[in-house]
Amino acid sequence: GTWSLLVQGFACFGLMTSAVAIFNDLANIPERRVGEPEKHSPIAAGSLGVPIAATAMIGFYISSLIWAAFIDANLVYLLILFSIGAAIRSLLIKSWRLLSPVVFLALIFLPLFAGVHICGSGSR
Repeated sequence: GTWSLLVQGFACFGLMTSAVAIFNDLANIPERRVGEPEKHSPIAAGSLGVPIAATAMIGFYISSLIWAAFIDANLVYLLILFSIGAAIRSLLIKSWRLLSPVVFLALIFLPLFAGVHICGSGSR
């Protein structure tokens, strides 16, 4: 039913969020090695190797998209939009004090929008 689709959509965003978090850690390794408390992240601390982290990131990303494809094609597009937006925020605008929070809020509302779409369309 609808609740099952909603929970599955939430899980897809959870997988994508994990992929984005690993991407962010990988993209900012030099900064994270000197910052507090970031230097305690497993990747920055060196306790989790870059190849393993990159493999996990790719696995989470692909799993999220494949699972979403079974739920609703529009969910796949929203997940891709979410990942691109998060990557742009991480790489380009994180230091922009005014724009970064706006992009962050937009990214937070994407899963909500996806949930509304899933509930409204009764996908499958």
